[in-house]
Amino acid sequence: MLGNLTTPAELIDSVSTELSSLTTKYNRLVDEHLKATITSLVIVRQPALSVSQYSYLTILICWFFLSPFLALVVAGVQRLLEKVREEPQSK
Repeated sequence: MLGNLTTPAELIDSVSTELSSLTTKYNRLVDEHLKATITSLVIVRQPALSVSQYSYLTILICWFFLSPFLALVVAGVQRLLEKVREEPQSK
């Protein structure tokens, strides 16, 4: 291939074309090798996704059992506020 070249410019063009082709092939082979090696060594684990820790049924049951106690607390606070309003203001 190099024997048919007559000028140095043709020689330089030919050598640069060959070197470019070799480096492209080498880069492709190294890239494929690295991808294969890394993929065989690395294991990607995805965590289990959960929307919430408590189910809607648990929240509903808690709401059902806590609402009477909350109602008693609110009623107690309301009576205390009424007693405070009924007492005469003394200075």
